[in-house]
Amino acid sequence: MTITSQASIGRLTRYTADSNTNFGTIIEGSRKIIIGESFEDGLPILMTSHAAGNLVFGTDRSLMFTFGDGGSFTERDAGNANDTYHD
Repeated sequence: MTITSQASIGRLTRYTADSNTNFGTIIEGSRKIIIGESFEDGLPILMTSHAAGNLVFGTDRSLMFTFGDGGSFTERDAGNANDTYHD
């Protein structure tokens, strides 16, 4: 069984790169979930599209994270479209 066509969550996770390997590996144990530790605080993914977005750093070094609207791309989605995974 696969998890295709099932609701999930988007997650933003930070890892620390290891300078001893010229940043070619990560430091073990450095994983930190920033957004989406669980289904309660994750960003809902209810479609095969319109989910995770982009990461951009501002000139002030702030991190900006975009995320889609979770809507259907095959039909008008006024909420709980037939092809979403909302069930």
